[in-house]
Amino acid sequence: MIRILPVYKHPTTIIALDDDRFFLDSVVGEIPTFNVIKKFTDYKEALKVIEQSVEGKNTFQDKYVKSLNDSKVNEIELLIKYSTIYKEYDAVEKYNNVATLIVDYNMPEINGLEFAKLIKARTNIFIVLLTGEANEQTVIDAFNNGVIDAYISKVDAHLLEKLNDVIKKSEESFFGKLSSFLSQAILMDSHSKQSSCYLGNLQYIKFFLKYVEENNIKEFYLIDRLGSYLLKDKDNNLSIINIADEKRFKLMLEILPDDTNKDSLRAIKEWQQMLCLPDYYCVTDISVNDYIKDCYRISGANKLYYSSLSAELLLNL
Repeated sequence: MIRILPVYKHPTTIIALDDDRFFLDSVVGEIPTFNVIKKFTDYKEALKVIEQSVEGKNTFQDKYVKSLNDSKVNEIELLIKYSTIYKEYDAVEKYNNVATLIVDYNMPEINGLEFAKLIKARTNIFIVLLTGEANEQTVIDAFNNGVIDAYISKVDAHLLEKLNDVIKKSEESFFGKLSSFLSQAILMDSHSKQSSCYLGNLQYIKFFLKYVEENNIKEFYLIDRLGSYLLKDKDNNLSIINIADEKRFKLMLEILPDDTNKDSLRAIKEWQQMLCLPDYYCVTDISVNDYIKDCYRISGANKLYYSSLSAELLLNL
């Protein structure tokens, strides 16, 4: 279980290297993932793609942050204007970031461990070695020395399932590292201001990861400090998941305009509905009644509720 939710996540590229084309197509090609899988039988071609990914790496962080001062984390400002973040959904170049390498040990020109050492000298991507003829102790030593990050027997009866599991682990590591500074800075900033942030709340993490899995979410982007996210599912539908705690419900009642629906105001007072706008974006410029939705308590989290907003309303902002 991760300890802090990443600020963002999107599909990446998986490089699969094996001189056995049939194995690449029949096994690796069947991995259930939103990621792009590029299959190679020639290690030189695989190496070229990995090197290009390192050179043109798009972390998205520079676009995601308005101002970032290492010595004054309280000056961090998230770009929460939806139209700005929405552009990133169509920026497909970010999918070219290589996060995972799956490599077979037994290859004619170079074995998997030699190739892994070559890659680790260039970049710290997650490397999965498929073992077969490799000496077990040699593989274990490589794992303990950080040359590879995981290893699986090529003839394992549950190979596909285990590959899927290590790819998920690779994604957690990749986006955890990319957004670690920003996540920590937001948490520190919230603590210094005595404001709420649930990125490190265990119950919210469990809820959010389950929500992402059950709703086939392939991309998400943090859009406020509390922990609301902009989401994109496997069919490219957009939505927002908003969260609110006691302070947020009080704030909603303070900033809602006089023409707010009376039934909605009563429901907000009773924590049955919420205003689905992170940090209450432009409440004076929109019809807030369209953005007040039913909300539901997050199991195990003390007085923390969530609601969702459809893409149609989202794109009007």
